[in-house]
Amino acid sequence: MQEIGKGQGICSISGSQAELIRLRRKLRQKTDYLANLSHDVRIPLCGVTGYIDLALQSNDPEIIHEYLYKAQASGRIMMKLINDTLDYDRIEASAFQLRQESVSASEMFHQVITSVLPSMEAKHIDFRADLPKSDDIWIYADTVRVQEIFMNLLSNAVKFTPEGGRVSFRVSSAFPDAAHIQYQVCIKDSGCGISEKFLPQVYEPYSQERTEAAASAGGSGLGLAIVQRLVELMDGKILIESRIGLGTSVAVTLNFKKSAAVKTAGLSAGNTGTRELEGLNILLCEDNEMNMEIIKYYLEGSGAAVSCAAGGKSAVELFSQSQPGHYQIILMDIRMPLLDGCAAARRIRKLPRQDAAKVAIIAMTADVYAEDVKRCLEAGMNGHIPKPVERSRLIREILRNRK
Repeated sequence: MQEIGKGQGICSISGSQAELIRLRRKLRQKTDYLANLSHDVRIPLCGVTGYIDLALQSNDPEIIHEYLYKAQASGRIMMKLINDTLDYDRIEASAFQLRQESVSASEMFHQVITSVLPSMEAKHIDFRADLPKSDDIWIYADTVRVQEIFMNLLSNAVKFTPEGGRVSFRVSSAFPDAAHIQYQVCIKDSGCGISEKFLPQVYEPYSQERTEAAASAGGSGLGLAIVQRLVELMDGKILIESRIGLGTSVAVTLNFKKSAAVKTAGLSAGNTGTRELEGLNILLCEDNEMNMEIIKYYLEGSGAAVSCAAGGKSAVELFSQSQPGHYQIILMDIRMPLLDGCAAARRIRKLPRQDAAKVAIIAMTADVYAEDVKRCLEAGMNGHIPKPVERSRLIREILRNRK
């Protein structure tokens, strides 16, 4: 029993009543959150459709480019809102697992910096990044989730920092022992800051401080909740210090096990317009015409010869009719009618030809959780690329799996 004073008397609240109050409070938070999310998603959606409409009405290449750039920026904001919602629901339901892989720590942090530069430049923010000036170190990490931590934090810094403000991203390293490395990352901004009253609530899901300065920034209200949970899953630490009008400082400490370096033909996050895939024949299986057009453009722009299949059945037929060894890579969508990607991969592996067991099959799908990756690997695939497909990750995964 929990006793609460009320006026001159005392009322008793049972454990079940306290739980009901807690559930009602959480339901009210979620209701408010969904109302905010509906508002926040519609704004960038209007930006996407509106700027595309304006681009279609213009004949000036520079104006069209500007409108498409703005539409792309709005689309990224909308996707982040959706990803935040889906990610936290999975984490909250304990259906979330980290995927460890050997990665370049330097490239991992550089990709974060590259990703945030356009939004920094759009607001004329003085952005300073300071990374360790040492030999490249490879670590075992879930790259996507580590980057998600810092993308969320930097996204907040951009959102809540006024035009012409300052943001810094400082990474330092320490070596607790010969097999491990510790990274301390500090992100500081000159933004509107967080009130002392709200600061203890910053990690609560579905809660946002709707001050006048913060209201225009929008967001899902889940970014810091996701960050805190991911940091906990990685056995790390996070500390936030902030004052209204004086900005915010976030310090994150993460520990990683070191791994041996893996060479990928010098591919970097910002490497575009090169011919990394010269000489490769790739079978692209994708039932969505828009996705097929974009991915085919990425591949051919990197030097590959591409054959397209509009479904799993067509992919099996094209592969079985090709000369042995013709295809080095098969990029396989998963959710397709008639024959899905996993079933198509199994059929290819069972074909009575020597290259059927050796050709690299890489899943390309919006099914991105640990059980989805496991299902693809159990179907005989060699790798997994999440949608929407990023060019740099696509090329890197192909180079990692080419025979």
